[in-house]
Amino acid sequence: MNKLPGNIGPELIAAFLNQQISSEEAILVQNWINSSPENQKYFEQFKTVWEETGKLIPAPVDVDVDLGWNKMSFKIDSFEQKAQKKTHTFTPRFFLRIAAVIVPLIAIASIYFYISQRPKEIVKFTAMYTLQDTLSDGSIVRLNKNSKLTYPERFRGNTREVSMNGEMFFKIKPNKEKPFIIHTENTLIQVLGTSFNVKAISDSSLIEVYVESGHVKFSRIGKEETDTVSIILYAGEKGIYNKATKKLWKADLADANDLFWENRTLVFNRTELSQVINTIQKWYNITIVLKNENLKSLHFSATFKDQPVDSVINVISNTFDITTSRVGAKYIFDKNEQ
Repeated sequence: MNKLPGNIGPELIAAFLNQQISSEEAILVQNWINSSPENQKYFEQFKTVWEETGKLIPAPVDVDVDLGWNKMSFKIDSFEQKAQKKTHTFTPRFFLRIAAVIVPLIAIASIYFYISQRPKEIVKFTAMYTLQDTLSDGSIVRLNKNSKLTYPERFRGNTREVSMNGEMFFKIKPNKEKPFIIHTENTLIQVLGTSFNVKAISDSSLIEVYVESGHVKFSRIGKEETDTVSIILYAGEKGIYNKATKKLWKADLADANDLFWENRTLVFNRTELSQVINTIQKWYNITIVLKNENLKSLHFSATFKDQPVDSVINVISNTFDITTSRVGAKYIFDKNEQ
């Protein structure tokens, strides 16, 4: 039923449920309910919402329609034997009855308003591929493989809050009035406007935050407020949290190459060849073997942007006059003898 008849409105149904109704009105409502399956369905839906108001403070009275109907049945029988209508007198009790109807109706309206206004929650997953998403405030998030991001369709209140698992790169739209907060396992990262990478993988014992620009506040959240510890990270710095030991610290050395998954860029600045090899092996999923141990201490400087691994290997080989051979995914480096 889409529309109530003129003589029956939500206020009258609410009064019926609250047992604050005259005998003749009760008969009118009961006859209307029994008149069609659609009316019965409407009444049950109304009753369900009415009972939801029991979660509010102050809570309305408990409703038992069957018991209430039995209690007033003798009044209905008496009314059916009378041919005239009673004249209503506006007594204090009458106004209390009106209040008992209006207050719960306001509560019901509040429930509907809250549900309709509550922002929709969005969840983004990645498996084998990366994904870029733009949030309602203009902030950009790029998800690495096997990651999950949860956020509201639109941000409300004094903060912009999301939760994540996996690895993500954030480029936050500046807003000093509404800080951006990222929730991970036992930690949170608070920013105003900056770009940074968060690595919070469930299977890893570490949560890592690397800041590309601006600065962030990286916090360990304890059970008690006094147990919360925070560090400030600036551009080029990395913070690490150990889930097992619950220790939070700033790394002595931060590696910008941690962002390779996001920007496909490797930067080496007088980096020992042993470290260069470790980085290449990590990101290109290959194995490099040094047959000459003296090669480890060589220092290498170069920048690679979207380069295939063979191009990277060739640059290293030509720089140090190294002989290279390949067997499958294994590369062998050996120093040419003069």
